[in-house]
Amino acid sequence: MSIADVESLPLAEPAFWTGLAEAEPRPRATAPNPARRLAVAVLDEALHTVRRNVGARRGRPLRELREAYAWFQEERRDWTFSFLNVCDWLELDPHDVRGVVDRELALAGATASVLQPASAP
Repeated sequence: MSIADVESLPLAEPAFWTGLAEAEPRPRATAPNPARRLAVAVLDEALHTVRRNVGARRGRPLRELREAYAWFQEERRDWTFSFLNVCDWLELDPHDVRGVVDRELALAGATASVLQPASAP
């Protein structure tokens, strides 16, 4: 699955991510890899959160948008379901996925100042 495939579909389309989870070859009569399905669910939820809150400017929706955006920008690998680990499991290039998210945010008019957490007083 290439990032072009991701760009050609609406972000967070459940049928797309479900299909991605089941795309890897598997032995007959076995269920899809549960960890891979969970990775798909984590990525799907982050994408849904960005889309749902993209116009937020305050309150809980803004906090959720910032948290999801921060997850996409994270460079750590010490958490099992970090963005980079999820991309590895799903064989997606993190840079390309971030590009899709950034373009979606830019189209909606989200600015860097909105996406950054407010400084503590």
